[in-house]
Amino acid sequence: MCMTLGGRVAESIVFGKISTGAADDLDKITKIAYSQITVYGMNERVGKLSFPQPKQHEFSVHKPYSQNTARMIDEEVRKMVNDAYAKTEKLLLEKRDSLEKIAALLMEKEVISRDDIRSLLGPRPFPEPVTFEQLTDTTMPPSPPSDVPPPPPSPPSPPSGAGPLPFP
Repeated sequence: MCMTLGGRVAESIVFGKISTGAADDLDKITKIAYSQITVYGMNERVGKLSFPQPKQHEFSVHKPYSQNTARMIDEEVRKMVNDAYAKTEKLLLEKRDSLEKIAALLMEKEVISRDDIRSLLGPRPFPEPVTFEQLTDTTMPPSPPSDVPPPPPSPPSPPSGAGPLPFP
């Protein structure tokens, strides 16, 4: 959520105002927050419950919970989004000098790459994962030994134009 809010919060810090550019980000984090609370049961106050959600482009007037629960869900979503916003704002204010450098480059180029970030801010303060296992924090099952013999060859194909093979 914080990463998604980063652009909106940065706009507020750097320019002192926000544009409509972050509307999609707000939509995404609102949906994430509602899902965490109403689908995945990831909220202590609402509890470990999962309420069915209408399918996309489907409208439902029936809610499987009371008005009080609906109000509680809305309060918890608002709290979750506000907490994520505050956390993001705190982090960006702590890193304001880096934020200013990135904002200046974005004003110049509009789209920046990983290499641009490295040249502005230097290497990451921690090593970057380079293998599948490091990226996924897992280990792959061992490969079969290379000394396993290959499968037997396929039987030869009949010469072209030879006609059908006789049945035994």
